[in-house]
Amino acid sequence: MKKAEGLYRPVKPKLYGFPAVAPIRLGMHCRGQHDFNFIRASRAPLSLVEIKPEKFQGKQKLFFFQNGEFRPHVENLGTLVAQTREMALDVQFHFPIQELEGIGLNPGLRDDHLAIVSLFLAIAEANEQFNFLPNVTIHPPTLMWRDKRFIHPLDAGRALENNRRLLEKLGNTAGGRKKWPIRIGIENQADPTIDSHGLGYLPLHIRGLLVGTPNWVQATVDSGHRNLSGRLSVTQIVEMLADMGKWIINFHFHENEGQVTHTADDDLHRLPLGEHIHGYLNYLNRAVQEGIPIILEVNTRDYNPVQFMVVSCGIRYLMEKIKEENLAAIKAGKSYT
Repeated sequence: MKKAEGLYRPVKPKLYGFPAVAPIRLGMHCRGQHDFNFIRASRAPLSLVEIKPEKFQGKQKLFFFQNGEFRPHVENLGTLVAQTREMALDVQFHFPIQELEGIGLNPGLRDDHLAIVSLFLAIAEANEQFNFLPNVTIHPPTLMWRDKRFIHPLDAGRALENNRRLLEKLGNTAGGRKKWPIRIGIENQADPTIDSHGLGYLPLHIRGLLVGTPNWVQATVDSGHRNLSGRLSVTQIVEMLADMGKWIINFHFHENEGQVTHTADDDLHRLPLGEHIHGYLNYLNRAVQEGIPIILEVNTRDYNPVQFMVVSCGIRYLMEKIKEENLAAIKAGKSYT
């Protein structure tokens, strides 16, 4: 395992009296029926799935655009709920996308903001109707992806400002509701390559994305993206979050070789075995202490269900041991860190 990074500094309010009794949350991302079948076959000890709606297409789409607004596809979401309940899995969403149903969704472009607000209203409706978890991970503004050029790199500052304006609009929408069933996690990104450039790989990006935002806007930390970022460590993220009164609500846990070959394919989404993750146990320790979901963001087509089950069981075992040690330390009157 690589040298540990500083994930210990407390930044999240203690919601459970003392952190060691927070529920253990181990999940898997899901990009369609293939992943559902994989999870079912693996019998892995998971408690939730993180759904990527853009991967559910055609007759399986979860959200659709009609008459100028996004709407939840109630029938398909009901089918999704039936599948997840069968496996005793909670549901949360991940929207790492620039468009859905052919509609632009880049937070760095002001012309896309009305559609994004509409999508979040549809997510809020789905979360309330089906009792989904509030966490929704999103990406910062994307300047470039594959063959699409959205924003010139010299306009990165303007893109961050547009992102702030979007969150203000969402805040106005949320403020007019009795309850807002969404908690956004803005995700750190890898360094730019020749075919991908998303903001969120520099300290100034993280600060610009989160400073002054309401409590329902927090951070998602991605271990694979961090491994492909030479200028932003988890230690820096944690310290900045603490300074801003922010905290981590979600971990995306996967690894790669940490070698930037200047293509988007560097982000391999391999099983997190620890060899290429800085502070592997610190992620798990913090997740256990604060009830932060660990989402295994793994490419299922690279593994068989047994391999996934073995690794996920090992991670679950480590998390259970950390929880036991924390409880024992508290009973002995010692610090759990």
